[in-house]
Amino acid sequence: MAPPAKITAMDIPGLLAAAVQEDFSSLARRGAVAVLLGLLVGAERQFSREEGEPLFAGVRTFPIIAMLGFAGALLADGRHPLILAAVLIGFGGLVVATYVVTSLRGDMGATTEISALVVILFGALCYHGYEGFASALAVVATLFLSLRQALHRLVQKLVRDDVSAVLKLAIVTLIVLPLLPNENFGPYGAWNPYRIWKYVVLIAGISFAGYVAVKVFGAKKGIGMTGILGGLASSTAVALAFSKRSRDEPHMAREFAVAIVLASTIMFPRVLITAAVISPSLLTFLWKPIAVLTAAGLAASGILFLRHARTTAPSEEPVATKNPFELGSAIKFGVFLALIFLVTRAAQDQFQEKGLYAASILAGLTDVDAITVQSSNDVRDRVTAARNAEEQDRREAEERARQAMGTAVTAIVLAMMSNTAVKCGMTVAAGSKELRRYTIPSFGAMIVLGLLSAFLLT
Repeated sequence: MAPPAKITAMDIPGLLAAAVQEDFSSLARRGAVAVLLGLLVGAERQFSREEGEPLFAGVRTFPIIAMLGFAGALLADGRHPLILAAVLIGFGGLVVATYVVTSLRGDMGATTEISALVVILFGALCYHGYEGFASALAVVATLFLSLRQALHRLVQKLVRDDVSAVLKLAIVTLIVLPLLPNENFGPYGAWNPYRIWKYVVLIAGISFAGYVAVKVFGAKKGIGMTGILGGLASSTAVALAFSKRSRDEPHMAREFAVAIVLASTIMFPRVLITAAVISPSLLTFLWKPIAVLTAAGLAASGILFLRHARTTAPSEEPVATKNPFELGSAIKFGVFLALIFLVTRAAQDQFQEKGLYAASILAGLTDVDAITVQSSNDVRDRVTAARNAEEQDRREAEERARQAMGTAVTAIVLAMMSNTAVKCGMTVAAGSKELRRYTIPSFGAMIVLGLLSAFLLT
C-alpha cells in the first residue's frame, strides 16, 4: 500500500481555493433553485391576475422574495438565528400591512400574500439543502393556485354531508390506525387490524375519486362518460341505475348499455391499481389478463356505440352513488374484508387452491375489492418472506412466492368474472328487453375471455 501523499506549504493556497470554489458552487446552485421556485409561483400569480386587478407581487417580485429568505438563512447560518427570525417577522409585517390596505379597498383575497410568505420559506429551505423538498412544495402550491376555479366548482358540487364524511373517516384513521396492533391473530392468523383498516382507507380513497368525478361532471359529459366515472366509484351502482332507467326509456337502451359496459370495464384497471399499491410484484402476472379484459370491454362498448345510430340527447339525471368515506360504510367493508380473510384462509387450508377459487367466486358476487386486497396481501407476505429468507432457503421461498402470484391472479380474475356475471344478471332482471339484447353478448364475451386469460396467461 502506497504511503499517503504529503501536503506541502505550496499546496495549501490551491486547496483553500478549491474548497472556496466548491462552497460557492453549492451556494450558487441552491440559490438558483430558490430563484426558480419564486419565479414559478410568481408566474402563476401574474398570469392568474384579472385585468385591472392590483397585485401584491408578481413574476419579478416573487424571485426576490425567495432570495430574501435564502439570504436571511445564509446570514443566520445556525449561529445567529435571530437574523432569520427578524427577516421573517419584518417581511410578515409588510405582508400584513399590504393586506390591510388592499382589504380597505374592497379586495378581501389573501392568496398572493400567503403565497409570498410561503415562498420566503422556500428560499430558507433551499439554503439549508432541502431543495428537493422545497421544489415539491412549490409545485404543489402552484398546482393549487392554478386550480382555483376547478376547486371552487368542486366545493360547490359537494354537500355538507360529503365533507363531514371525509373528516370523520380522516379523524378515525389518524387517531385509531396508529393504535391498532400490527400483528396477525385469530383463526389461521387471518386478522391484522392495522392492515385491514389501512386497506379500507385505500379502497375508500379510490372509490372517492370516482365519487367526486361523478359529482363534478355528472351527466353533462354524456352517459358514456358517466359510466366511466361511475365505474371508479361503483360499477354495480351504474349497472343497477341504468338498468332500471332502461324500462322507462327503452329508446335509450343502447346508450345505457354502453355506460354499463364501460363502468364494468373500468373495474379491471381499478383492480390493477389496488393490487399494485399493495403488492407491486403482482403486476408481473396480473397485467396480462387485465389488459385482455379491458380491451374486450372497450371493444364491446365501442361496437355498441358505432353499430347503432344515436337516438336522443343524453339524459341529465345523475347516477346516485353513496359517499365511500361514510364511516358506517367503511366499517361494514372492514368487517366484510376481515370475513373474507378468514374464509379464504380456511378454504385454502382445507381444499388448497380449489377452496380459494370457490371463495373468490362467492365473494365476487358481492365485492371484488375484498378478494383483490386479500390476494395481494398474501402475495406481499410471500415476497417479503422470500427476500428475508436465508440463502439456502431463498430459492424455495421464491418459488412459493411465484406460485402464490399465479394463484392470486386466478382468484382475482374469477372474482371479477363473478362480479361481471352479477351485473349481467342485473341488466336481465331489472332492465328492458332492448337493454338485454346489448348487454348479454357484451358481458358474455368478457366472461369467456376473462376465464381463458385466467388459465392461459398465468
